[in-house]
Amino acid sequence: MENMKPEIARRFTSPSKRSLDDKILQSILSKAKDRYSEAPVSNENNCTDDIAKMMFLDGCFVLHLIYYIMKKKHEDIMSKNHQVAFAVRDLFLLENQLPFIVLQAIMTMKFRPIDWEMIREFIRQQHMAPHCVVPDVRDPGYRPLHLLELLRTEILGVAEDVGEINSTEGDYRATFRSITELKVAGIHFKGNACSLRKISFKSHLFHGELFLPKIYIDYSTESKFLDLIAYEMSLDTPNDYAIASHICFIDSLLDHAEDVKELRKNDVLINYLSSDKQLAELFHRIATNLVPDSFLYKDVKEKIKKHCNDKERTYVTEFLHIYFDKPWSGVALFAATLALFTSVV
Repeated sequence: MENMKPEIARRFTSPSKRSLDDKILQSILSKAKDRYSEAPVSNENNCTDDIAKMMFLDGCFVLHLIYYIMKKKHEDIMSKNHQVAFAVRDLFLLENQLPFIVLQAIMTMKFRPIDWEMIREFIRQQHMAPHCVVPDVRDPGYRPLHLLELLRTEILGVAEDVGEINSTEGDYRATFRSITELKVAGIHFKGNACSLRKISFKSHLFHGELFLPKIYIDYSTESKFLDLIAYEMSLDTPNDYAIASHICFIDSLLDHAEDVKELRKNDVLINYLSSDKQLAELFHRIATNLVPDSFLYKDVKEKIKKHCNDKERTYVTEFLHIYFDKPWSGVALFAATLALFTSVV
């Protein structure tokens, strides 16, 4: 991709006569260069020029890619679908993140009719949890560092009261069982279109309902999750492990492919992989060695544990599951009861 960037920058800027020497661009790029942890070792002027040129080429490449994806145009320089797919994947790699201020600077120069709405729609197409609201990047209260952070905010939504989310009251070590075992305990599963933070549980007389965010899983999902988790683990980010915690929570529910099948049937996991087994293995693989926020889903875990520990409710739900989960089971029970009754009479 590196050898394509000069040509893509030339094409991207061709409608305008402005160049890298533009004072506005140079001013903003000089502020953004400090975000790079490693800079070329040379004299100060050359260093600034090299970083400015690198950022300019990278920024043009990113905006060019977004523009042509959203306009559904493929140029001869990147005409193959696999080239576009790999470029989008690399766009969200943590080590490839370009300061958002650079993209803003290049966009203000109006090389192409690319605007905030186009970027927001592009991010919507990349996330795994549909129908969440993307924060308006023009809002003075929100300043994304880069596109990866914008993707994370899109997936999670705006954090609620941190004190409520990270409450330390109660037993954060409460455990729960896999989907198959929870189903036997009378727990139903429902997918909703909320943030990955939004997991809730309601207990009823003879059953419970676990509400989980709907997630689309395809072959790009693992790479995005890994980069989002790497970003959460970075030293200069807030102490918020929402993505890692969600991965661990879902992983704890999935022991086998049958667990995935149950969530897929209930519109929680939208699986575009080859099999349910692959999806279960994907979560197991990502969750390995992750350290989640123990308090993030503490209330949900406690409610599930309390529901499952209610013996009277459990006996009833297990009875219903064994004898009425399938139509013929109920018919067989009725026939056996009728036969026993008639034999006694």
